[in-house]
Amino acid sequence: MSYLFLILTVIFSIICQGQTLKVDCANASTQAEMHMCAAKAFQKADQELNLVYKEVISRLEKSAKTSFVTAQKSWLLVRDNHCAVYGHLYEGGSMVPLVINTCKTELTQNRVSELKTLLRTLKSQ
Repeated sequence: MSYLFLILTVIFSIICQGQTLKVDCANASTQAEMHMCAAKAFQKADQELNLVYKEVISRLEKSAKTSFVTAQKSWLLVRDNHCAVYGHLYEGGSMVPLVINTCKTELTQNRVSELKTLLRTLKSQ
């Protein structure tokens, strides 16, 4: 019983340290650091996507909004399923989160570029 308590205490300490750990993503060298950096990069790209999406939505006519929302939902499914394929290539390995987050970041950044192009067109009308 005391071994279990010790193991749980160590795991809890590691988790708590990971939440406050500052990682230099330009020089990430451990797998844990790379995972954290890939997750942060995806989170940043996803936040930008949400901002641009909201701006596009605010400029669309009602009839176009429905099509756009449907397209975005479909795109999210395609992105997630596409990146899951890459995850399956490394199934059982410790690189899966890194591979999936990197894939999702790249595709999300591409989508942001597409939506910014659409936004420029909307602004020019």
